[in-house]
Amino acid sequence: MPHPTKPDPDPAAELLSRSGRSGGSAGSKDRVGTAERSHTFRPDIEGLRAVAVLAVLIFHAGVEFLPGGYVGVDVFFVISGYLITALLVREIDRDGRISLSTFYAQRVKRLLPSLLLVLLTVVVLAGLLMPPVRQGAIAWDVIASGMYVINWELAISAVDYFAEGQAVSPLQHIWSLAVEEQFYLVWPALLVVGYWCQGRLRSRRGHLGLVIAMATVTIASFCYNVTLTQSEAGYAYFSTLARGRELGIGGLLAMLLPIWQPGRRVALLLWIGGAAAVVFATVLLDEDTLFPGVAALAPTIGTAAIIAAGAAGWDRYPQRLLTFGPMRHVGRVSYAWYLWHWPPIVFATVVFGPLSTVEGLVVVALSYLPALVSTRFVEQPIRQASALRWPVGRALGLGVACTVTAVVAGLALQLTVPTMRTAPLARATGAKVLPVDASVQTKANEMRPIPQEADRDRGQMYDDGCLAEKQQTRSGECQYGDTNGAKKVVLFGDSFAMHWFPALNKVAKKHGWTLIGLTKSGCQPADVTVFEPSFSRSYTECDEWRADAVRRISKEEPELVVTSSMTSYTVTEGGEKLDSERSREKLRSGYVRTLKSLRKKADKVEVIDDVPKPRSDVLDCVASQPDKLDRCAAGKDAAVSDTPLADAARSLDDVRLIKPDSALCPDTTCPAVIGNVLVYRNAGHLSATYAETLDGWLEERLATMRGQ
Repeated sequence: MPHPTKPDPDPAAELLSRSGRSGGSAGSKDRVGTAERSHTFRPDIEGLRAVAVLAVLIFHAGVEFLPGGYVGVDVFFVISGYLITALLVREIDRDGRISLSTFYAQRVKRLLPSLLLVLLTVVVLAGLLMPPVRQGAIAWDVIASGMYVINWELAISAVDYFAEGQAVSPLQHIWSLAVEEQFYLVWPALLVVGYWCQGRLRSRRGHLGLVIAMATVTIASFCYNVTLTQSEAGYAYFSTLARGRELGIGGLLAMLLPIWQPGRRVALLLWIGGAAAVVFATVLLDEDTLFPGVAALAPTIGTAAIIAAGAAGWDRYPQRLLTFGPMRHVGRVSYAWYLWHWPPIVFATVVFGPLSTVEGLVVVALSYLPALVSTRFVEQPIRQASALRWPVGRALGLGVACTVTAVVAGLALQLTVPTMRTAPLARATGAKVLPVDASVQTKANEMRPIPQEADRDRGQMYDDGCLAEKQQTRSGECQYGDTNGAKKVVLFGDSFAMHWFPALNKVAKKHGWTLIGLTKSGCQPADVTVFEPSFSRSYTECDEWRADAVRRISKEEPELVVTSSMTSYTVTEGGEKLDSERSREKLRSGYVRTLKSLRKKADKVEVIDDVPKPRSDVLDCVASQPDKLDRCAAGKDAAVSDTPLADAARSLDDVRLIKPDSALCPDTTCPAVIGNVLVYRNAGHLSATYAETLDGWLEERLATMRGQ
């Protein structure tokens, strides 16, 4: 799931070690002996960084022959772990300690000024080009990026059902840089602890304490990564705890190479094998790969093999492919190029619409220019500034200033986002104006909810935790309506069933029925297994939950079951995804099986078909054009379509189908705002406020609850 939609940034944030080398070309100074090669400048690693960043950039441009180009980030993680560990261990060998203040000062000078420049540029462009709703989201992304926690924000979004499908942020690519910075906070401290333990153990076997500490953390991260990927691949993708193993592999390699360098024949085999593994990952992995998990071992172990091969002093072809001048140049600007390449893609898409592959490549190529400029005039001068060398406090102060500036910029953008007034309840009539006034509302000075707050308008059932989360296989005891009622009605389905709760709850209260809510995120009632994008696998939790929900319905013996669902699910068989046509066929037959089963357990079963789909940018449109709301309406012909759920309901004589079209599309269009109420809270779910105004409409159609 996360690969094509959540950009994989270049975390190449580390300087290549330049001990004993102040300049020169890849000549004799690069061809040092194996005993000292791991302590000197590695032009091949500089070239390897170029390979990694180019793979990611080409992937983000939309080139189809590199569906696994996102693994470039894994390559960078290994490189960073290797270089940082080597740097710190050399300091231990030289000084008998690690100066954490000096270490962090170097990181600040290297990373934060360039990042701040990108963040400020994004703030300005977002204010000029983005609609208000997206401006608000980007403002918080700026703050999260400046504080290096955006990876956790994305990890939470990856498992948030309602966050799926949201517009891509121009700063999503900062997640891996955040992972690295969090790694930098922990890794040096771990080495200090390992070195202390080594002294306590009085080890005479090299850095045994350090190796044990690093190996323990790396193995723990590996186990956590594999386990978490099996259950929540989206969360694992952004988790520092899961990604730490890749940085740890580089760190362990840095400990190994000073005491063992492969011979030239072994180096050749390592290089060929490592290169093959990286190429295999970029070409054969894709968005359906369960990643990171075990699959991430291919690019990470492959990268480690290439680095180990270069440590042997072996500089013949194909090793020299990495040391060509253009490759090394790209490696030197890789950090800045990655920072700059993703925002132009997002902003260009906003201005020009979806980009073709050629257009994507052009945008990525043009982003090289600001990357080069920022490297030459920001990154390098600040890194080399004598005023920031000593005392260290000045460099650390620069870091604090950069972070504070980023936070202030994000808050400033948030505070300048234009907003609307929230309509009082008395003037938020919603569906109550239908069918008397079926014309499309063309303007609104106030509405409820306002677009910036729409996504939080999910209703009491959601607020009470009665939409089972993706990992859950049972629903809680969620009873509403008249909880002492003699008759029972069950609301059964996914979140598209839950968004009918506000209306159904009012009807249940009016007629003295107990309403039982059985709903789960992304889990359709149809008796089939579907693919869960955030898990990158079959949604087995849904199958378990559905079986349990049906058992509970049988136990409750309700007079009525109301079920609904989104119908654009992808069905899996044997773990493999089916195409859209076959998925539709399987969904229809699965709905038929479920509806027949429900009919045996309840007196009546009524199906509410999937809602008409609004324009995908409905919130952005309403926020940007409150005086031209007719432009935000979707054409009824395009919004309303036949569904496998409706097909299944029609095929059964004892199941009643309710079509929601008349409640959402009063004429030839499906408005975004009706009666000063925002109809949708995202690209498919009804707002709870609008759904609550549909109680009268729904009551007319629920014949069972009216005693008919």
